[in-house]
Amino acid sequence: MNFGADHKPSPFGRLVRLVLDRTFHGGDGSGSGELDLSLGLVLSIIALPGALYSLLLFEKYSTLLLWMRGAHNFDPVAATIPDEYFFIVLSMVVTGAVAVWRWDTVFPDRRDYMNLVPLPLSTKLIFMANLAAVLYLAGTLALVVNSVSAVVFPLAASSGQESFRYVAQLAGIHLLTVILSSAFAFFAIFSVVDW
Repeated sequence: MNFGADHKPSPFGRLVRLVLDRTFHGGDGSGSGELDLSLGLVLSIIALPGALYSLLLFEKYSTLLLWMRGAHNFDPVAATIPDEYFFIVLSMVVTGAVAVWRWDTVFPDRRDYMNLVPLPLSTKLIFMANLAAVLYLAGTLALVVNSVSAVVFPLAASSGQESFRYVAQLAGIHLLTVILSSAFAFFAIFSVVDW
């Protein structure tokens, strides 16, 4: 029995998918003259800076290297503040770049008016689908840019701690901080870019 055969996507879902397809496969669908990057390559490149920086932090927080340097009063909480700033800025820059790159796709353009308005779709539905697609894209990129650092950075910064609870709390706080900073950057840029 095929349960998925009776399920048909809603017009809203199809419109969101159309906008996302336009984002990654070019504007006119022909692919001529435009750079067509695969989604996996884009996501890998975006996750790379946070991953590399997190891996480099193992040297900074290594208890053996700290002991060899004579740093006996090392405060790991105070030492993580500049590193956390780096991850906040990285997250805000990526999400802000997406907001600047795709803000104009929220409003229906000439192609939308020619192709979609004659269909039994309201312009409000087209606008909401465009907005949902841009929000989905920005959220996905914010999660990807922070996915590796949300795991590796707390492990590196808590190398001197023996409790898993400390690592889990640091990971949760780090992930909450960078996701909220991404949301702030997206909505701040999106609100002022049309002025």
